[in-house]
Amino acid sequence: DAVTTRVFPNFQQDRMALNLAGKDDRLDPDDFRTLARTIELPLGRANQLMADCARRVVEGVGALAPPAVFATPEAGRALDRISAIVRERVELFL
Repeated sequence: DAVTTRVFPNFQQDRMALNLAGKDDRLDPDDFRTLARTIELPLGRANQLMADCARRVVEGVGALAPPAVFATPEAGRALDRISAIVRERVELFL
């Protein structure tokens, strides 16, 4: 939930509201595997779900568009930056 704030002035240091595996930033597959063990989800299934979700995020990030009322060059640049952050972070999960 903090990714979108990274592109706005004075919000670059925002963190996620909830921790996962003791972290509130830069989550990686091992953090989700820790969660899977905690909730007794088989690791194979957790890995499958992470990869599926990551693929869907990559597919969906290209469809981001601001509402027409906010369709400005600045909004487009912000969406480009958000997309780049998402793509960079999701690569760990593919």
